[in-house]
Amino acid sequence: MKIEACIKKTYSGGKILATANVTLNDCFAVRGVKIIDSTNGTFIAMPSTKVNGYYVDTCFPMTKEVREQLVNTVLNAWQQYQEQHQQQQPQQSQQTAPAYEPEPFVMSM
Repeated sequence: MKIEACIKKTYSGGKILATANVTLNDCFAVRGVKIIDSTNGTFIAMPSTKVNGYYVDTCFPMTKEVREQLVNTVLNAWQQYQEQHQQQQPQQSQQTAPAYEPEPFVMSM
């Protein structure tokens, strides 16, 4: 299965690190996958909705293999985004022009 992940928004100062959009086989899109930092490590959370006081995922992988591929793709995209952003920050501080925000990083598997 072809899975692409694109980091769309980053956050600072909380447990949510970023959100990503995911495309499956160029025919199904999932928006709002959260990348969350916890004491047990970084993980992803699928979009969810509140039903009778509980949050339930609105979409989710049906097999262990697809879940692993999805998690790896999103977390790899997040890692690449961070590396790209860190490389551009020193260059930005030396410039007099407004800071450049890197384009969202897209990772495919």
